[in-house]
Amino acid sequence: MKNTFFKLIGVFAFAAVFTSCSEDRVVYDVDGGQSLVGFNEKNLELLAFNETDLADPQLAGYDNSVTLTVGSTVRSNVDRTYVVTLNEEFSTVDDSQFDVASTFTIPAGQFTGTLKITGYYNTLPADWSSRLLVYDLVSLQGPENQIFNTDKIRAIITLQRGCIQRPAENYTGYISSAQGSSAAPFAVKFTKVAKVFNTWSVTNLWGDLVAAYTSNNVYLGKYPYPAQIRINCNNTVFVYGTADYGTTNTSPAGSFNPVSKDVRANFTSNGLFQGTFITTVDLYAN
Repeated sequence: MKNTFFKLIGVFAFAAVFTSCSEDRVVYDVDGGQSLVGFNEKNLELLAFNETDLADPQLAGYDNSVTLTVGSTVRSNVDRTYVVTLNEEFSTVDDSQFDVASTFTIPAGQFTGTLKITGYYNTLPADWSSRLLVYDLVSLQGPENQIFNTDKIRAIITLQRGCIQRPAENYTGYISSAQGSSAAPFAVKFTKVAKVFNTWSVTNLWGDLVAAYTSNNVYLGKYPYPAQIRINCNNTVFVYGTADYGTTNTSPAGSFNPVSKDVRANFTSNGLFQGTFITTVDLYAN
C-alpha cells in the first residue's frame, strides 16, 4: 500500500488534557510539563461524492476529505517528528481509493498537526459498502517526557461512496406494527440536520402510539418520540431516538423509496415500556 509510512513534523497538542480515566485530575504545564500524545479523533467517517453531488449547495465547501488531528498536551519551541503508519493488517482499502499527503511541517509553538485524507468516488465499491483506513501512532521524536496516550494511538476512518438523498419535507405517518396500530395518522416534518450527511430530525415519529397502546386517552399528546432519521445510499433507513427512552440501533433497517419518497422506519424503544418495544412506522410523502 502507498503511504504506509509518513511523518508528521511539528508540534502537536490537544486542547483538552488526555487522561485514561475521567476521574484523574492532573494539571499539566503546557510549556514544560509531561506531554501525552495521541489522535484527537478515534473514529471518522469519510464519504466520497461524485462530481454532480459535489456541485450541490448541500455540499458547499466539501472536497471529499476529512482531517485527522494528532496532538500533545504541551507546547514546544522546536519542531517535533511523529511517525504514523497505515495498519495494513486491519485496513481494507485499495491504493486507488484514497490519498494522503506524506509530510507535515508544523511550526514550533503550535499545538496540533493534521493529516488530510481524501477519498475517490469512482474507485470505491458501487454497492455502497465501506472500506477501512486504520492508522497507528507508532513513534515520536522530541523531549524525553513525552508519552503516548494509550487510548488514542489508533484512529479508524470508514471510507465509502456518498450520495445526496432527497426525501420529502412533510409526511403522514401510520403505525404499522401490532403495538399501537390503532393510533390515528399523524403529521411528520423532516428537518435537515446541519453538517450531518443524509440525516433529518423529527419531533415525533410515532404519533399517539402510547395512548393507543395503553388504550388510555390520558396519554394523548404525551410521550412523543423525537428522533433522527438517516437515509443511507442503499436506501436503507436507520432511526436514532433522541429521548431518554430512545435507541441507538434499529433492526431490521427501514427503507426509503427514492421515487415516491415514502419511508418505512423500524425502531426500538427502551425505558418507556417494560422490556424492548419494537415499532414500525410507514411515512407517506405529502
